[in-house]
Amino acid sequence: AGCRPEYMPVLIAIVETMSDPYFGIEHAGSTPGWEPLVIVSGPLIKALDFNYGQGVMRVGRQANTSIGRFVRLYLRNICGYRIPPGAGDKGSIGYTFNVALAEDEDTAREIGWPTYAMDQGFDAGDNVVTVRSVVCITPPTYSAGARAIDHVQQFADVMGATFTYWSHTGMKRGFWHPLIVVGPSIARVIAREWSKNDVRRYLYENVKVTAARATRYARMTSTPTFSLEGLVAEGVLPADYAASSDAERLVRVFIHEEMTGILVAGDPGRNHSRGYMGNHDQGPPVSRRVELPKRWNELLAA
Repeated sequence: AGCRPEYMPVLIAIVETMSDPYFGIEHAGSTPGWEPLVIVSGPLIKALDFNYGQGVMRVGRQANTSIGRFVRLYLRNICGYRIPPGAGDKGSIGYTFNVALAEDEDTAREIGWPTYAMDQGFDAGDNVVTVRSVVCITPPTYSAGARAIDHVQQFADVMGATFTYWSHTGMKRGFWHPLIVVGPSIARVIAREWSKNDVRRYLYENVKVTAARATRYARMTSTPTFSLEGLVAEGVLPADYAASSDAERLVRVFIHEEMTGILVAGDPGRNHSRGYMGNHDQGPPVSRRVELPKRWNELLAA
């Protein structure tokens, strides 16, 4: 895959993460064609020279690129997710691997936001990998203004429009993990007024779709019996999803606000953010601490 020997602790943690039954690697060849995304946190970002700035999700930097390629090769050669001949991968129209995503932790600390790993329950300074599914990436989301609302409303309008189409898959399971990657310059403005939880709350309360539209999308996709009322009756969705029988009533796209991931990365000189959409309960974010060998610093220096 092009990995350097010192990446091995990261690779081991990635395989342990994807092997966790909660991740559900058996679903990684499903027809929507989702790809895993590795998120790297901690001092290893700088120690192994991950890119977390301009062009963060581009192929090019060895650590980001080769680790992302490793995941694709692992799924293909170990898990058997191959295209024909073999056809273990049932992705109808897939796409290629995601390079590993490293957070701009310096900016996160400077603006007073917890890092992504801290959001997952780890301590500041821990080396952590998180693996999660990505079935769709939103358009580049440009925003401007001196207030937090100026930017988060743009997230709701642009990213929310993309998330809306696939939200029925989360509604069917009561489970969904959108990810917002906020550009450093945008994060600075938002953080003057709002915490990450404030951003989550705004998206949860303001990104909505009509019940008729969510139902139509679900029935077009794979669930001809989709019914919000039925899902409420089964206890999958909260009662407000069946608050009335009006087909044009609005229901929330973000099902549980705490499930929305937020991290800082990208070009600090641009007003650019982006959203990554997971595939409902397939490939939910699973994290592992990277265990470094003894004499790690000596080995790295050599």
